Amino acid sequence: MKRTLSTLALGISMAYGLPAMAASTSDVNQSGDHNDASVSQVFNQATSSSVNQAGDRNMAIVDQAYNNNAKATISESSRADRNISSITQEDSSFATAKIEDRGDHNTSVLTQTDVDHAEASAENSGDRNLSRITQDRSGGVKATTRNSGDGNVATVGQAYSSLVEASINHSGNRNNSLVSQERVLGGAASISQAGSDNLSRITQHDGAGLVASINANQTGWWAGTNGDNMAFIDQTGVGQNAKIEQNASRDTYALVDQTGLGQTASINQNAYGSSAKVYQSGIGQDATVTQQGYGHNAEVFQAGGGLFAGNDANILQTGAVQYAYVNQDGRNLNAQVTQTNSHNWASVTQSGHGHNSVVTQTGRTNTALVLQN
Repeated sequence: MKRTLSTLALGISMAYGLPAMAASTSDVNQSGDHNDASVSQVFNQATSSSVNQAGDRNMAIVDQAYNNNAKATISESSRADRNISSITQEDSSFATAKIEDRGDHNTSVLTQTDVDHAEASAENSGDRNLSRITQDRSGGVKATTRNSGDGNVATVGQAYSSLVEASINHSGNRNNSLVSQERVLGGAASISQAGSDNLSRITQHDGAGLVASINANQTGWWAGTNGDNMAFIDQTGVGQNAKIEQNASRDTYALVDQTGLGQTASINQNAYGSSAKVYQSGIGQDATVTQQGYGHNAEVFQAGGGLFAGNDANILQTGAVQYAYVNQDGRNLNAQVTQTNSHNWASVTQSGHGHNSVVTQTGRTNTALVLQN
């Protein structure tokens, strides 16, 4: 059954003697059984919606109000049953929202409010997935979620942002990923999960040109409850870049937290039982943690740089049960720790001005401590 509906706004304008707006249309095509479709269009210009339900017992809701050139599309294939899809567009110009279901029992909610040239897309080919995209008072933003596994949760929030992109791709099962971009000018955030039972989160605040990426092949069941292998990125100001890659079976954990001006952090873990933390605070810092093997732990804290950047920390560990710790405070500090083989331990603490520290350990059962003030 196919229906083409004229916009409700046109009827309202005629009833109250208001000038008619450019016609908006809604196309509803139901070839499956027991489907529900609800479309509301109020005071729009050149706005359209399309609902195609070829499966059974699906529910589609489209709500468009006070838009200019907005487009909403919901498509549920013949193999898609019992899905719930909702698109809301309000006070927006040149906004596009699209939901595509090829699985069962999925829920997708796309909301665009007061946006300009925004795109939102949710694609579910697995079952029992939840996709949520919210775009609010933003311009030139794009968000995409893809769930090809089962029982995943993908959430994207973009508010007060310009020229940013966010994508979440789940090919495993029971993953939970969140991307939040608020007051961000430029930059992109990307999460890709190929394993199961993992938690990933990216938060970007006020920055310009921020890029954050989590690429995790995590099969999890350890490092945390309902977020087994975990990965977090949190960024605030100007030109930061954080990248986490985890390729592991169980017990991997990574956290990056950055605050101001041109910082870069990269964590790469390929391990059984790794853990890595990086906190960075101000002005031109760089931290790299690379761990492979078994039972690692690496922590880098850096505070303030200055006088033409500052603070570098680099930890590389391969082998077995190792631990490395770097704590740096001010100005042009540089610390590098390299450990290979087993039972190594290293600690570096540096406080003020132009310190430099290198620790390299190969062999077995080594211990190193460097403290500079």
